[in-house]
Amino acid sequence: MTQSQRLALMGATASDSPGMSSRALRSRRSLRREVDRLTALADENQTRLLERERELEEQQRILRNLNARQAMILRMEREVAGSRNPFHAAEAAAGAARMVSGARRVAIWLLDDEGMSVRLAADADTASADRSDSKDADQTWAPSCAGLIGRALAEGQPVASTDGDELAWPLMVTNRLTGVLVLTPGPIEIDDAISDAVSTLVIHAGASIEAARLHAEQQELARRDPLTHLANRRAFDEDLAQERERSRRHANPVSLVMVDLDHFKAINDTYGHPVGDRILCEVADSARRALRGSDSAYRLGGEEFAVIARDTDIGGALVLAERLRSHIESTILAECGDDLTITASLGVAELGSGHHDIGQLVAAADAAMYAAKRSGRNRVAGRPSTPLAPVG
Repeated sequence: MTQSQRLALMGATASDSPGMSSRALRSRRSLRREVDRLTALADENQTRLLERERELEEQQRILRNLNARQAMILRMEREVAGSRNPFHAAEAAAGAARMVSGARRVAIWLLDDEGMSVRLAADADTASADRSDSKDADQTWAPSCAGLIGRALAEGQPVASTDGDELAWPLMVTNRLTGVLVLTPGPIEIDDAISDAVSTLVIHAGASIEAARLHAEQQELARRDPLTHLANRRAFDEDLAQERERSRRHANPVSLVMVDLDHFKAINDTYGHPVGDRILCEVADSARRALRGSDSAYRLGGEEFAVIARDTDIGGALVLAERLRSHIESTILAECGDDLTITASLGVAELGSGHHDIGQLVAAADAAMYAAKRSGRNRVAGRPSTPLAPVG
């Protein structure tokens, strides 16, 4: 009922004429009551209409937020779908979870192979720009049975800390626990809608991180010698090409050491291949003990090994090769009553003006190694060369 209609009715019943009959009076009073009832009904309908409009606006807001969260989850899926690194996948998932929830911080912890500890794989928080990228090693590992992380892994479902300051979702792939997402709420309340969105994201994140982990594991196995667990020929070719580019751009020295065991065929023929395999593993262990953290050792095949000595000129590489030779010579195996002493011949070359490309560098180190064999074996051979100039 409009305002003018209401006023008209009220005017028509505003006063009772003294000369009106009792019947007319009753009729007019009845009309007043009807006007009052209709007025109250109109007000009530107006109130309901306003409430309904507010409900529709709230539903539209919820729908917009839901669509935004679904879009964020889909974007996260696209980002991590092609990731070959589980830590990159975890970073994308943590960032998406923080955006979906408005959380102050989201951290993802991944279980180790034994399931005894978890490693911090990603940490997305509002203060990340003010923090150093380097983390204390003690802060990146934690026992898998402790605290909120332990509860989430033990219960296999989302849990909250006793004070409500943190929430945790277990990451699972085909009923197998792989890690935990820990969320620290921000100013936005984590309601059921946000919790459901994070739960959906966790399902996709767990599968994506696990797929990336398996891919990285397969890639690592493809670069690893199964017997000695040193890097293999494929890894050698890839790493040497990378070091050649780094040396070309920055004029950093890089040297190559080629290693060939002496009389290895005779040992295999005399004592058998199992003994030969043991010798190869012992030589690999000797390399691990002799080399620095910046050096990389490879088994190229058979009894042939190689070492890439980064940021090392020919002089430093000769010292390194002699240390490795000495470690190998100190390896003694007791087989069939004989003490087998293992020796090797080593050739050293530096990337320089005499051999600019990889093929020339390998050929130079090989030539030095064969020179060591011709000189009596169990020794190191090599000569200096001029380093490459940096690329302008």
